[in-house]
Amino acid sequence: MKKALAFVLALLSLPLLFSCGKEQQPEASQEVLPSPTVAASEEPSSDPTVYYSPTTGTAYDAPPEYKPMSVMIENQSQARPQTGLQQADIIYEAMAEGDITRFMCIFNDQKPSVAGPIRSARLYYINVQKEWDSPLVHYGGPDDPNSPSYIYGSSTKYIKLRVDGIKGTYNDYFWRDKSRSAPHNVYTDLGKIDEELYDYTPNNRIQFSFSDAPSYTGKTVDTVSLPYVTSVENFVTFQYDSAKDKFFRYEKGKAFEVRTVSEDEDGKQTTTTAPLSVQNLIVQYAETYVRNNDGGRRMVEMVGEGKCEFFIGGKHISGSWERKSLDDSTQYFDESGLPIILKPGNTWIAVHPDNKQIGITYAGE
Repeated sequence: MKKALAFVLALLSLPLLFSCGKEQQPEASQEVLPSPTVAASEEPSSDPTVYYSPTTGTAYDAPPEYKPMSVMIENQSQARPQTGLQQADIIYEAMAEGDITRFMCIFNDQKPSVAGPIRSARLYYINVQKEWDSPLVHYGGPDDPNSPSYIYGSSTKYIKLRVDGIKGTYNDYFWRDKSRSAPHNVYTDLGKIDEELYDYTPNNRIQFSFSDAPSYTGKTVDTVSLPYVTSVENFVTFQYDSAKDKFFRYEKGKAFEVRTVSEDEDGKQTTTTAPLSVQNLIVQYAETYVRNNDGGRRMVEMVGEGKCEFFIGGKHISGSWERKSLDDSTQYFDESGLPIILKPGNTWIAVHPDNKQIGITYAGE
């Protein structure tokens, strides 16, 4: 009996990954943060149990709740500075119409009381939402059933909670900021949506692994430049601050500032404005094109496979992404085919046209 018990406990002490990709283990030198299953030992330990967020790798003293939300936030100049972006766990950025990008933010660890401006969804963003099985918070979108970019109908009935401000059913969950002009002034309270509307348990689709010190080597990055569909090399840039171990986002040469609203125990709100910082940056190359006879709307193919560039701890790692179907989660791999290891914190996923190359400069060059 003692041998059997020791064998079981030894199995439980093995670290687990937060990913569901290829069945390969990280290099031995990489200490991967364990899953909420905590290592056991034969002797009782007085150390407090630590649990980790599946979306950020952040440590908690109690199991974090897995209830992600997908929220559409716009990026036109009239919408800046946006509110709540710094509190998002994961942000996807892809092209909308013209030379404007739009954000889908995944909130799990934090549900800010003010987030926005909320804007309309696009079909490819809904395809991203599906892999998280999360509520979709947005303000309308293409609603012509004859349009290729139609975001309603039977093909999207799998969405278990769609909080769509344009439909009228959820008026109590949106408001307009009178200091800004429409349509760039719609905001929502994600905490309220979480408490009053989030009535199901999402499928637990964990796709990231985290480590405080991933063992990636190479030159330290200075700037990552993303032209997207434009001819401007520095249309969007991320500059690495080695002292803070963060990337800071710029757009058209200007620091990208965002607002964060916090509340004390009495409900008093405090708003701060600061440059947006990112712990992990993923550039996911994907086919991006304008659809025929669709009013200039774009499509971004979020299923398939392609190249990736990862920027973690200031290091540049090349690799790939893969998503076999809409029912699967996107998996990210390094050049050796191992699941990519992120640092605990927020992650920015720049879904970049695969026919345009990004620019990378390194420190000291």
